[in-house]
Amino acid sequence: MFTVQVTVDNSALRAIQDLGERVRFLDPVRRDFGERMLRSIRQNFQAGGRPDSWKPSKKKSGKTLIDSARLMNSITYRLEGEVVAIGTNVVYAAAHQFGVDKQVSVRGRAKRQVGGHHQRTGKGTRHMMLPARPFLLVQDADLAYLNQRIGQHLKVGQ
Repeated sequence: MFTVQVTVDNSALRAIQDLGERVRFLDPVRRDFGERMLRSIRQNFQAGGRPDSWKPSKKKSGKTLIDSARLMNSITYRLEGEVVAIGTNVVYAAAHQFGVDKQVSVRGRAKRQVGGHHQRTGKGTRHMMLPARPFLLVQDADLAYLNQRIGQHLKVGQ
């Protein structure tokens, strides 16, 4: 006859259960990473682009993309399912993030003199050129922080 005896150490079982719970509940890590990204993106604005500098704006005063700081201050994050969503609701944000190079229609752009007053001639077109100035970037240091933070969170017995 053959007999097998299995002994389960309760502390090891608790450690495995604890690890499983930590893997399932990463919200503290995701919140920390969201806060980290807000600080990192603000640094992107302050530095005028990281790791590559943005092409300066044509304006003589102020810093590129932060004259009013509206775009920079609009960046938020939220937890969506298992994702940390980072973004802005400012309508011109995508144009600055990705750049623009296209013809656009313009109403009432041209004027002509008619009987002593100016009259708009209707539609016109113009070329819109805006270089990409990516501000929503995850830096290498941000990824290193995320890896470290996940490691801290998953340590058993903490």
